Amino acid sequence: MPVHHSFFIFYQFFRVSQAVIPAILRKTVDRLNNIQDPILTSNYHLQLLSNVFQSQEDARQSMLYSYKHSFSGFSAKINTTQAATLAGMEQVISVFKSRILQLHTTRSWDFMGLNLDPIDDQATPLQLTHLDNTIVGLFDTGKYRICRPSRWQNNDAAGAVILCFSTPGAVQIEEAEVAAWVANATGLIFVDSPTRQYVDVDIIPTIRVNMIQGTKINHYLSQHMSTPKVHVFPSKTVIRESPAPVVADFSSRGPNSISRDILKPDITAPGVSILAAWPPGIPPTSASIDERSVEWNFESGTSMSCPHVSGVVALIKSLHPDWSPSAIKSALMTTAYTRDMNHDTILSGGTNEEATPFDIGAGHINPLKAIDPGLIYDLKANDYILFLCNNGYTKDQIKRIINLAPGTDVHCPKEFMSNTNLNYPSITVSSLESTVTIKRTVRNVGGKITSIYFGRIVSPHGVEVTVWPRILFFSYFTDEISYYVTFRPKKVSQGRYDYGEIVWSDGFHTVRSPLVVCVNTATPVTTIDDSSQALDQSLSLSDV
Repeated sequence: MPVHHSFFIFYQFFRVSQAVIPAILRKTVDRLNNIQDPILTSNYHLQLLSNVFQSQEDARQSMLYSYKHSFSGFSAKINTTQAATLAGMEQVISVFKSRILQLHTTRSWDFMGLNLDPIDDQATPLQLTHLDNTIVGLFDTGKYRICRPSRWQNNDAAGAVILCFSTPGAVQIEEAEVAAWVANATGLIFVDSPTRQYVDVDIIPTIRVNMIQGTKINHYLSQHMSTPKVHVFPSKTVIRESPAPVVADFSSRGPNSISRDILKPDITAPGVSILAAWPPGIPPTSASIDERSVEWNFESGTSMSCPHVSGVVALIKSLHPDWSPSAIKSALMTTAYTRDMNHDTILSGGTNEEATPFDIGAGHINPLKAIDPGLIYDLKANDYILFLCNNGYTKDQIKRIINLAPGTDVHCPKEFMSNTNLNYPSITVSSLESTVTIKRTVRNVGGKITSIYFGRIVSPHGVEVTVWPRILFFSYFTDEISYYVTFRPKKVSQGRYDYGEIVWSDGFHTVRSPLVVCVNTATPVTTIDDSSQALDQSLSLSDV
């Protein structure tokens, strides 16, 4: 009896047209082609798989999953002969056997509070009971830092360990390592801010210390005539020894330059010194002298934090399959935390300053809280239409972007309307010149149909904030409630952002929305420099 394995079949990206639809589907083409092409794609997958089975029903039983969004392919249980037949078809790009890979991540789960090991005599953790039937497509649009070539002078330091102090923005550790290697040094002690202590792949033995430690070492060296010996031991993992989480110094910051009334970033997630797969043909560092080949490397950036968020999104989607993307984003943002492991405000990397919403967005991702947020802010089609209108999209372009229900009218207002009333989980007022009132709508998704939420306000400096109503009553008949937030400037200011928050709580759930307000009440004063005016006049006269 032939052995069946799980294979993945990848097809050329296509748009189904009437010419390639089997006869049984031809009647439904006109109704589905403009609404849900993915349905036609799945039916075509089934038709193609039927070519290696005796009946379409056998093919349907073999099909495991049809990938119909963003790319076209499917997974099915077939034998090697069937796989070879499919691979020979013109429309098929590739066929390969599925593999089960073991997780190599060691700290991400624990750091985010997701324990994957059941504890004896305790119930199975919730996150282990809902980890199936969800697939997340991930688009990585992030960029990583490219190290600058070393501009250091090449000095001979054979057999020595170099002590190097970093200065803000001037010297990166990669440059210091290359310079030490070129100088034939044995090792490097790199002194930097404690919020920039990243694990990395080194080209020579490197020890990272903070400014206080580095100063002590430098003082010790200056007090001794003889050169001390340095013993470097193998590294080991040490946790809870430094502030965490900390926003990386290279992480993108706000404000939003395109839509100023929407807070960016949205959320913060682990993305520094993550152990990741690495192509063996590329050295683990960007140094031109590095000729090593490895299969694993420490990576930092959006490419690392984005998969963490995607995994949490998959967890939430498996628990709440009917939630929209905006509802899931709301759950992530309103449950995020802004305190580190020492219960202090999260720091901004490279400094000892407290992080603001322009650094961390709503805060650091909290998976266990996000799966049960209590309340969510959802977006309707009209919200997206207004947002796209405000960003210059035409009526025809919007229709192609949004999957609108039949009969939905796309109408852009003649004048620009602020995005402040977009039902977003955060509230940003980019220019508060006078009193402004903003509307938000929340939906009760907690376990109790009848719930009462009480509001708490932390007003930004120089801004009076009032919320009405201050108490939200949810019942069997009312699962959505709107509230209004009024901002009133109470200071004279120009171009300065201040921060606060609105928190709704029923005693168990805490639903937090950041407030970001820029008060613009100062009257600009224009001054004329008499000397420059005279110079302009003299130039004008000389031109006559």
